[in-house]
Parts: sequence; C-alpha cells; structure tokens
Amino acid sequence: MKKRFILLCLITFLFVLFIDSSYVLPNIINYSELFIRNLVPYLLFVFTISSMLIDYGLLEIVSPTLYVFILSLISGFPSSSKYSVSLYKDHYLDKDNAMCLIRNCHYPNPLFLFGSISNLISKYSCLKLFIVFIISSLIGMLFDRNISFKRVYIKSCDTSLIDSFGKSFKSSILTIIMIYGTSLFSYTIAEIIIRNIHLNSILYCIIYGLFDLTKGIFSTGILINKKIREILILLFISFGSISIHMQVADILRDTDIKYSTFLFGRIRNTFICIMVYSLLGKLY
Repeated sequence: MKKRFILLCLITFLFVLFIDSSYVLPNIINYSELFIRNLVPYLLFVFTISSMLIDYGLLEIVSPTLYVFILSLISGFPSSSKYSVSLYKDHYLDKDNAMCLIRNCHYPNPLFLFGSISNLISKYSCLKLFIVFIISSLIGMLFDRNISFKRVYIKSCDTSLIDSFGKSFKSSILTIIMIYGTSLFSYTIAEIIIRNIHLNSILYCIIYGLFDLTKGIFSTGILINKKIREILILLFISFGSISIHMQVADILRDTDIKYSTFLFGRIRNTFICIMVYSLLGKLY
C-alpha cells in the first residue's frame, strides 16, 4: 500500500511538472542559482577542511563529541548527522554518543542566520534564536545522559596533504549534491502545491517551511506581524523541513542508526525550543 501511494505521488508529480513546466522550470533555475551562490562555496570549504582536520589528528586534542558540537554550530544542518555518522563508522564515537549528537545538535548555518534571516527579523532576534537553539540542544543532551566528552588517542595520519584533500573534497561534493537534490525536490513540490491551492498568508508560509526551510523562512517576509514571523522561523529551524529530514535519512541509510532517532530529537527539541523561547521572552 505504501509503495502504491508513493508511486501515485511520483506519477502525479511528473505529470504536473510536464504540463506546468513553463512555471516550474524558471523557479528551479532561480533556486539552483541561489543555492550555488550562497551555500556551495561555504559548505564545500567547511566540509573539506573539517574532514582534513580529522586526518591530521584533531581528535587527539579535542573529543569527538566536542568536534561534532563545534562543527555543527559552524556549518549548520545536516552537518551534525554527517560528522556523527562519519566518526561512528571510524569507531571514534560509540552508537549511543552518535545518536545523542544526531538528536540534539541541530543548528542553522550562522552566516545564513545572521546574514539573510536578519533582514527579516532583527539581529537581536537572530541572536536570541541562536541562544535558544544552543540551550535547547544542551537540555536535550542532559535528558539523554549518555554523552561523553572523552578524547580518543589515535595513530597519526600518514596520508599526504594531496590525498587527504582529494578524499575530503570528493566526500564534500557528494554531500552537497545530496543536500541540493533533496532541497530542490522538496522546493519544487511546495511550488506546485502553492500554485494549485489557494492559502492564506500563514498557511502559505507553513507549506513552504514544511517542505523547504530556506523558502519557508523567506516566505515569512509577507507577514506584517514580526512576532509571528519570528515564531515561525523558530519552528521551521527547530523541527527542520522535509528536505532536511530526507538528507539525514540518506546519511543514516548505511548505518544501524534509525531515522526515528533524528525525528524523535526534532519533535522533542522543538517543544524545548518553544519553552526556552517563551522563558527568554519573559526575561528580556
């Protein structure tokens, strides 16, 4: 039954894409240009260098857990899943630790938050949201109680700089292609839904935010009430869009860590984010 439903959805998607190509294709091109210009250079640099750091013994200085936590803050989602799975496969993290990081380390790209999003809400609001995400993830880790910050002692890398760069660069390219593909697919579905169903402004934003995080956040610019705009951005980021969930599911595909680990973390931490955000709103 599930396969039949998915098959029907895919056929419908192809049919609509074909008959409405004059509308969909220009949007796909615009989205691709924005993705390549705004995300690819930064993500390619961060993903490549972060992998090379492991090759050259960073985990002898800092713990794998601290490494994932810091790199997740710097590069944004779905990097926590990417780094956690990579370290888990290489036996630097045990399964419980990797699952805890996947559940809780979910942060927006800081350049995106304090750059693009600050044009929709104030920089102060962006800082407040960033603090909310960090506090919420730390609270989630406390609930899990199986996080470890012990360092690991590994043999130094004998790989040459060129070999390390080549391996890291190829891995980064594949990850970025996967992020682009899932984001574009989800964005296109949202575009088709929006074009064919009349929605009020809030539902319009929610549909976009449900499928594609970036488009959902930018769509809140149509809302006059800045408080509602800020809350929707909080919810979109804390839960993640379908595209991000697809990315994490793909990253976890060849491991024994189930996607439900990430889904549970997003549901739980979204509620925690709401509570922390409400508390900070009363304090400031």
